[in-house]
Amino acid sequence: MDADNSDKKLCRIGGAAVALTVVCYIVECFTFSGMPSTALEWFALFQRSRFRGLFYINALDIFSIALLCPMFMALHRILKRDDRAWMTAATSFAFLGIAVFVTTRSILTSATITLSERFASAASEAERGSIIIAGQAIDALGQATPQTLGFFFMAVAVSIASIVMLQSRAFGRVHAIAGILAGAFTFADDIAIIAVPSLSVPCLVVSGLFWVAWWIMMGIKLLMLGGRGTAGDTAWTDPRSD
Repeated sequence: MDADNSDKKLCRIGGAAVALTVVCYIVECFTFSGMPSTALEWFALFQRSRFRGLFYINALDIFSIALLCPMFMALHRILKRDDRAWMTAATSFAFLGIAVFVTTRSILTSATITLSERFASAASEAERGSIIIAGQAIDALGQATPQTLGFFFMAVAVSIASIVMLQSRAFGRVHAIAGILAGAFTFADDIAIIAVPSLSVPCLVVSGLFWVAWWIMMGIKLLMLGGRGTAGDTAWTDPRSD
């Protein structure tokens, strides 16, 4: 009985955590228009309002993406009954992706704040010029490998977990298909960034929609399982015991 209560509690925590991730993501979507496009504009924004600068630089992602950890823990707890080996791999990729994304975003956010402060106190145009160049390098880094690599690993995790869902009693095919499509369009976006940059934005938008849809589905399903995950429920039954 204690194990059942622990499972239900983990599902409730995972469901609530991913719900907060969705809220954060939707809030951030309203900041996409009018965002700074150059290092100088970023520095000026941080000088006017550090809070607004942090909001526009999507520092909220540090919190919202980290919240996905309980969700993946809950998914591992449920789906390992169907395929322990693949869910161990999926969870490992998930935690790796979250760590890469959160660490990189934290470093870039901290570096941008530091450079904006140095720019504001610079004593000469030459010094300001060197700081702007450093800011451009950080901006380019943030839009290229580190953060996209973090989401790439998470897409691998979601793709594996979604394939396992296809044989699970706990989740429907819609949950699995939404996750597979979220992963597929994330992979397409990563390829487009390198091969066909003009397709990157459309792929990013579509993948974002599927990610939000999958997160919402996971949040609802985990909260449901957290409310009724008893030993007699087929969602909690090990298929190998049949």
